[in-house]
Amino acid sequence: MEKLDGRVKNQEKSKNELVNKYHLSFMPPYRKFIFVCTGSDCKKAGCKKLQKEIKDLIVSEDHKGQYKIVKTKCMDFCKSGPIVVVNNEVMKKAEIGGIKKKFG
Repeated sequence: MEKLDGRVKNQEKSKNELVNKYHLSFMPPYRKFIFVCTGSDCKKAGCKKLQKEIKDLIVSEDHKGQYKIVKTKCMDFCKSGPIVVVNNEVMKKAEIGGIKKKFG
C-alpha cells in the first residue's frame, strides 16, 4: 500500500506543479501605485484636478493596467502641495508634465 500512496502523492504533486506553472504564466504583472495626497492643503493646491489628469494618463493605451491611483490622507508636506508619490519618489508641487516624465 505504501507504493500506491507514494504514486498518488507524486501524481498530486505533479498536478499541483502544473497548476502553479499555468497560473504563473498567465498572471498579469503587478501594477505600480501612484499615491496622491488628498489632505486639505493639497485640495486647495489642486489635487482633484491633478488626480483626474493622472487618471486620464494611466488609462491611455501606453499605460493601461500598469498603474493604480491611491488616494491618501495628509502626507505632512502641506506647504508643498499637491503631493504625489510615483516610483517611490515624492513629488512636491506636482504637475502632470513632471509625472509624465516619471513614467518614461
